Amino acid sequence: GGASSGAHAGLAARAEALLAPSERAGGRALQASDSDVEPELLTLEDALGQDALGKATFGRAGCGGEALSGENGRAEPEPRAAGAAEARAAALEESLLLVVTEVLAAAGEERGDESLPLLEQHARLQERELALDLVGHCCVLLGALGRGGEESGAAGGSDALQVGVRLSLLSVLEQLGDSAALVAEAAERALCRMSLAQGRGEGATVAALIEANGDFLLEALSRRLRHQPSGRSRVPLVMEALLSYAGATTLPLLADVVGELIDLADEAVGAADGESRAAPALLPCARAMCALVLAARDCQAADETAASGEGAAAPEGAAVAAAGVSSAVGAAESVGGLAVPGSGEGEGDEAGNELAAMFDSFWSEVAPAEARGGEPGGGEEAAAEGEGPEGQEEAAARREAEVREEEEEEERRNKPPMAPALALRVVQKVEMLLLCSPPSVAHVLLDALAAAIPLLQPWPRALLPALHKLWAPLVSLFDSPELALAAAAMGVLRTAAHLLRGELSVSSMAAAFPPVLRVVAAHGAAPPLTQLRPAGGQAAAEP
Repeated sequence: GGASSGAHAGLAARAEALLAPSERAGGRALQASDSDVEPELLTLEDALGQDALGKATFGRAGCGGEALSGENGRAEPEPRAAGAAEARAAALEESLLLVVTEVLAAAGEERGDESLPLLEQHARLQERELALDLVGHCCVLLGALGRGGEESGAAGGSDALQVGVRLSLLSVLEQLGDSAALVAEAAERALCRMSLAQGRGEGATVAALIEANGDFLLEALSRRLRHQPSGRSRVPLVMEALLSYAGATTLPLLADVVGELIDLADEAVGAADGESRAAPALLPCARAMCALVLAARDCQAADETAASGEGAAAPEGAAVAAAGVSSAVGAAESVGGLAVPGSGEGEGDEAGNELAAMFDSFWSEVAPAEARGGEPGGGEEAAAEGEGPEGQEEAAARREAEVREEEEEEERRNKPPMAPALALRVVQKVEMLLLCSPPSVAHVLLDALAAAIPLLQPWPRALLPALHKLWAPLVSLFDSPELALAAAAMGVLRTAAHLLRGELSVSSMAAAFPPVLRVVAAHGAAPPLTQLRPAGGQAAAEP
C-alpha cells in the first residue's frame, strides 16, 4: 500500500511538473480567444517553451517557435515550418491525453480503503484532488491548442479535446458526489474547466457540456449497469450529478436507465440486511432518486411554460385575423355596395357588386350562426343532415369522434406524461425504502416525496394508490426519536392533505390523527411539575 501510494504521488508530481510551465501559455491563449480582441496565434515556443515538457515530448528544449510567428504575432508559416508545427502540436496533444489517462487510472485505484491510517487517507485525498486539477488543466490546454489550430487552419485540435473530455468526463462526474468535500470540490473545478475548454460565451456551461456528450454518457452508464458489475456502485453518483446540473435536458436520456436505478436501490436494501456485500450504498441511490424527482419537476414546469406561451400566441393570432376581416369589409363597403347583415344595403357599379358578392360569401363562411340570423345547430342545414342515410352516417361519425376525444381526455387525466411518470415510479418505490432506511436516507426520501406530491397533483387517480401505501410508513415515522425526521414526515402528510383534501378517504385521515395527537402531547405540552422541582426538594409554584 505504501509503495502504491508513493508511485501515485510520484506520477502526480511528474504530471504537475510537465504541465506547470505550459499552463500559463494555455490560459492566456484561452483568455484571448474568448475576448473581443482578435487572438494571437499560440506559438510552439510559448506553448512548449524551453522546459521539461518540450524535452519530454520532443527530446530537446527549443522547438523552433520563431518560425511560426510573423508580423504582429500572426501566423505566417512556411509550408515546411507549418508541417513541423502541426506535428509538434499533435505530439503535445498526444502527451496531454496520455497524462489524462494515467492520472485518472492512478486516482481511481484504492480510493475507499478506510483501514489505512488517517494521515495516509488524507494523503490519498490530496492525490485525488491533484489528479482532478490536472485533468481540468489538460482539457484547458487541449482547448487552447484546438483554437490555435483553427486560427492557423490546422485540423485535429477539436478531436483531441473531444477525446480528452470523453476520457475524463465520467470519472469526474462520479467524484462530484464523493463524501470527501476536498474531492467533490476538485471534481467541480475540473468540470467547469472542461466546460470552458469546450464552449465559448454562453455555451461554456456544464449543462451544455453534458448535453453535447449525452449519448456517450447514456451508453457508458448502460454498459456499466449491464456488463460491468464492479462499476454499478458508482452509477447513482453519476446519475445524481447529471440530474443536478442538467436535469431538464438529460431527463429524456436517463429515462431508459431509471429502472436500473430502482433495481440498485433494491440491491442496496439487500446489502443493508446482509444479503450482499457488493451492492451500492443506499444513500447515493436515494439522492439520485430525489434528483430525478426535482429534474422531473423542472422539466414539467418548462413544458407548461412552453404550452402557455403557445396558448397566448393563438388568441393574438385570432385577434389579428379578425382585425383583417373587419378592415377588408370596410374596404369593400367603400368600393361598392356590400350588404352585410345589420349594415344596410348599398349600390355600386359592376366591379363593386362582384367584390361585394365575394365578401358576402366569405362572411357566410366565417360569421357565426347568430350573426347570419340563424340559430346554432338549427335551421335547414341541421334538418338536411338528419334526413337520409348520408346525414345519419355523418351524425354517427361525429358522435364516435366525440366519444374518442372524451376517452383520450380521460386517459390524459389518468396517465401522467413522461416526467411526472418517472416521479411516480420513485413514489411507488419509497414505501419499501422508508421501512428499512436509516434516518439520513429517510430524510432524502421525504424530500423527494415533498417535491413529487405537488407535481403529481393533476393526476390523483395515478397518485392516490401509491400514496395510500405510503400512509403507514409515514404515520410510523411520527413516533421516531429523531424529531427532525418526525417533523419532515408530518410536513409530507400536511402537503398531501392540503393538495388532495377532496380525494383522500376519511379512513386515511382518521388513521393519522392518533399519532399526531400523541406527538403533540409528548412534545408540545408543558413538562410535569416533578421535572420543575428545585434542588432543595420544594415544589415550584404552579405557573
